Amino acid sequence: MKKIVFMGADPIALPLLEFLKNSQKEAFSLCGIFSQPDKPVGRGQQIKANPISEWAKTNGIPLLTPEKIGDAELTWLRTQEIDLIIVMAYGHLLKQPLLDIPPLGAINFHVSLLPKYRGASPIATVIAEGESETGVSLMKIVLKMDAGGVLAQEKVLISPSETTETLSKKLSLATVTLAQKYLSEVLSGNGTFSEQDDSQASYCRIIHKEDGGLDFSAPANVLERRIRALQPWPGAFFDCNEVRIKIKEAFVMQSVTSTTPGEVVKGANNALCVATQEGTLCFTKLQRPGGKMLDAESFLRGFPIPPGEKLMGFPLKPLVR
Repeated sequence: MKKIVFMGADPIALPLLEFLKNSQKEAFSLCGIFSQPDKPVGRGQQIKANPISEWAKTNGIPLLTPEKIGDAELTWLRTQEIDLIIVMAYGHLLKQPLLDIPPLGAINFHVSLLPKYRGASPIATVIAEGESETGVSLMKIVLKMDAGGVLAQEKVLISPSETTETLSKKLSLATVTLAQKYLSEVLSGNGTFSEQDDSQASYCRIIHKEDGGLDFSAPANVLERRIRALQPWPGAFFDCNEVRIKIKEAFVMQSVTSTTPGEVVKGANNALCVATQEGTLCFTKLQRPGGKMLDAESFLRGFPIPPGEKLMGFPLKPLVR
């Protein structure tokens, strides 16, 4: 029986873990999980385990949560005689001493159609870039980030209303489909991993809280995609009279009623509408500090923003290179 260790820290991997748990039997056993250390979360900054760690505890599977993988963890893996490491959304680069331990190496379920969108934020980035499809790539892990050979891919369509939250759910299920089809090939050592074309590679960076700032000198359709890409975190925002307003939903009107980006214009469908470099961006769900997320009509009753008001935007930094 093959011995597997899983490494991950994001809830997107929970369906894959359920598949691994339910598929063990004679072919393999899931004998350990590596995840990120418990961290402070929320306004109260209480120390809390991530969903992967919680899953491991609930299912009675040995859990290791090192800040970084060191000699103690390498010794544990050797002692367990691990055959294969499976990684999904772990947040650590694995170094060669670790990759050398399992005879079958280490594989990663990466949530993009490699070689495009290597890196830290492929789900949000494909939405922000206006892609119509993405997917999951089953790849061999090598030292270079997301550059290993690819065994197979499972494609997923991106809807016009897609957010990072909704697309993550689709990709988590596509990961299970990929595992059902190809994990047996990996375990048998018969899987063929084809080299990626590095000339076609692009890289997406880590997203920071300040990336939620909207730049009204950008086209409205670019900003609308950015709003969806940053849901649920960090969320999009602009400033009005030094008050930070969060945005959850918006739509685009191609007509231009102002030549001044950032100027509030007469609304449509009770939305708060703002001129951009190209087209008008209409906010339909907004939230002020300490308040609830409200539809635009309800929000504007308590926080009027009249036509002619100039909203403060922020530079829009690219997510991909």
